[in-house]
Amino acid sequence: GNNYNNTEWISSENTGTSLKISPVHFSDKWMPDVTGMGLKDAVYLLENMGVRVNAVGYGKVKYQSILPGQSIEKGITVTLKLG
Repeated sequence: GNNYNNTEWISSENTGTSLKISPVHFSDKWMPDVTGMGLKDAVYLLENMGVRVNAVGYGKVKYQSILPGQSIEKGITVTLKLG
């Protein structure tokens, strides 16, 4: 089978003091994969991208209503289910 995983595609950005490596799909046009993140981190990331967050539950993100890699627009809302 094809074991393709898009998180293996990375971009690097030299911030001067440290090299910041982040997945390419963390752009403001594509939904990132926030599953497994704590709510605070997920909200911070998504709100910086202009996405509103509707969170249900407590713990780590288990489900996101907009799947990773889908195109997004500023002002849309994603529902995160935590558990």
